[in-house]
Amino acid sequence: MNLDWRKLAPGLIVIVLALGILGLALTLRDGGGDGDGKEKASATSTTSTTTTTPTTTRATTTTAPPATAATTPTVTPGTVVVLPTLVPPTTAPPPVTAASPDSTPTTTASSTTTASSTTTTEPDEPIEDTRETVVYSPEGAPARKADLSVPGIHRTTAIVLVHGGDGTRGSRRQMRAWATAYAEEGYVTLSIDHFLFKPTTSPPVFPVPERDVKAAVQYMRLHATELGINPDRIVVQGFGAGASLGGVAYAAGDEASFAGEGLYDDGTSDIVNAFIGFYGMYDGTHADPEQYCGGPDGSGDRAIQACYDLSDSVSLAAAAGGPALLFHGDADSTVAPEQTTTFGAALAAAGVDATVAIVPGADHNFDRTRGALTPEGEAALAEILTWLDARFPEPPTLTVEADAR
Repeated sequence: MNLDWRKLAPGLIVIVLALGILGLALTLRDGGGDGDGKEKASATSTTSTTTTTPTTTRATTTTAPPATAATTPTVTPGTVVVLPTLVPPTTAPPPVTAASPDSTPTTTASSTTTASSTTTTEPDEPIEDTRETVVYSPEGAPARKADLSVPGIHRTTAIVLVHGGDGTRGSRRQMRAWATAYAEEGYVTLSIDHFLFKPTTSPPVFPVPERDVKAAVQYMRLHATELGINPDRIVVQGFGAGASLGGVAYAAGDEASFAGEGLYDDGTSDIVNAFIGFYGMYDGTHADPEQYCGGPDGSGDRAIQACYDLSDSVSLAAAAGGPALLFHGDADSTVAPEQTTTFGAALAAAGVDATVAIVPGADHNFDRTRGALTPEGEAALAEILTWLDARFPEPPTLTVEADAR
């Protein structure tokens, strides 16, 4: 069958024209065109920004002036303040009044705190995170490496970050999300590696990893002037096994029993000025206590008994000199939440400013995943920033810069 294209051509032209007119009408109806298209894209962008901007207190913390008695609830030393709910950052749009700095809400620990419109702790440009690898252990001891992060303009409080891993695995790289978050807030951090033992490690393991944490505190104190930090504002923040080690360093500051290889012997104090613990085991429990301590509890050997006595931060709580902020998930399947609540209660009984934050539904390692903070981790960060501001307030104008390195 042969088609006569000359007869079909007029009909095809009509169809093509009709389709073109229909397409143009649809385009105009949907806001097409250069001007309308740009306006629509802008509106979409604005909507996205409005609905996804977290209403967390992180920005509040960076722009608020140092906490004062007028804006922060007073915590009586010796009282455990249990935060029953740690609320993750929400993605709901902020209220209309949130644009006013005077009405920005703060964390659950301080629901009435307001922020000032004057930024005193952050420069106009983003803070540059200058990270370098250092050896923090003293000369002659086994070399222990750490990531030192010093923002160009920063606060005078420094934080030593101690990774977890059951004492047998893990590295300082686990702390990069926390180090980055703190750098954005103007905090100097030292993320440390520490001694990891294996089944073949000769006993006792104690006190090698504990000395590492203490040496990291000494390192920061020795370099305080160079780094532009206050040697009396050194905080240890530990996670899991790192929290257990940090708890010992916190509760046994300058304890002579820890003297030996791995610690600086020049008289530099290893006292921890404040402690932040995440899901730690604080009562001195070890998976293999005889390997860790070198023998059974009650053996009569003085060195072995010292391990059991000095690993128990709960029993040493009265010697803790600074405040503590302790986090634990109530669904932790690795370490029982009672480890944290018991330690907090012991600190309170000793007259120490202790705060316990229980995270509903959270398991072990709830604060980060794949190198980033989880929503629960972001909420914990907001709590920490408020807590640090209240206990280590900075001068009204923060212009501290580290020496050229």
